[in-house]
Amino acid sequence: MDAALADGLVMIIPTAPGPAPRRDSSREIFEIYRQQALGLLSIAGHASLPQISMPAGKMDGGPVGLSVIGRRGSDGVLLELVEGL
Repeated sequence: MDAALADGLVMIIPTAPGPAPRRDSSREIFEIYRQQALGLLSIAGHASLPQISMPAGKMDGGPVGLSVIGRRGSDGVLLELVEGL
């Protein structure tokens, strides 16, 4: 990840795989969503990288977000970048 985020690059990914499942969804739907979400939610945490999630609009009537992930130690720069968006 350090090499991929060198020279001030950031990674922008969906915060979650899509809008949260409806409350009346089946357990199977919740489990599928959970498995898909884990792949996105663990990138920065496992690599000890700063991550900011911000609202990005709506999809299928539910809110969705974008995550911006920066290089280790770039917390301040990441905050400045997101504030400017």
